[in-house]
Amino acid sequence: MSAYRSRLMAVAGHDLRQPLQVVSMVLDRVQLQVTDPALRGRVELAQKSIDTLSEGLDSLAKASRLDDDLGEPRRERFPVREMFQAVLETWSPQAEEKGLDLRVVGCSMLVESDRGMLTSIVSNLVGNAIKYTDKGAVLLGCRRRGNKLAIEVVDTGIGMTPAWLDHAFEPFRQLDRTKDGLGLGLTIVRRTADLLGHAVRVDSVLGKGSRFAVEVPLAAVSPASLEREGVAGMV
Repeated sequence: MSAYRSRLMAVAGHDLRQPLQVVSMVLDRVQLQVTDPALRGRVELAQKSIDTLSEGLDSLAKASRLDDDLGEPRRERFPVREMFQAVLETWSPQAEEKGLDLRVVGCSMLVESDRGMLTSIVSNLVGNAIKYTDKGAVLLGCRRRGNKLAIEVVDTGIGMTPAWLDHAFEPFRQLDRTKDGLGLGLTIVRRTADLLGHAVRVDSVLGKGSRFAVEVPLAAVSPASLEREGVAGMV
């Protein structure tokens, strides 16, 4: 039953996306030709419904992978700033659409981890912060802690009670039922972090916001290699 459920969700999450994309493209073209305000409003409503359905399918696709084997991490040394830039490019449009200030604090450190898996963790944390923040800002930055680097995502969102913190990483937990999605982002974060051996911590105050941090080993490098990486002299 578990395998059947996962397969069903995978089909819904992947195979149905193509017809949705076709419908969305047609609606975009129709909207350009519609001049009647009332009809234009209906087209916009249809487009928003398609977007909501698409987000739901994305959540189903994520849910179908919860029981999958993520594989062995491919650890490498890489600069955090490259990952930050990729996450910024992914989430800037959503933050701008909500009127949020998505800030990225420059980080010159090099870490040792699986680049793809770590990017997925940070991207999920930023996306979750944007989702539960209606005004203010979302901050992505880093802080050195001994031989590790704490990559932090701080928001001014709705926050969580201590009781909610105990269940924050459980699957299908929705802090705000009015939000889209299935509540799987933090579950994926925890599972991926456990596979990498990275600790994930969260502090939150209801009504004021949350701070998530994932601790990643710093790469052991020499001054010469730092210069080759182009980070010498940076703070």
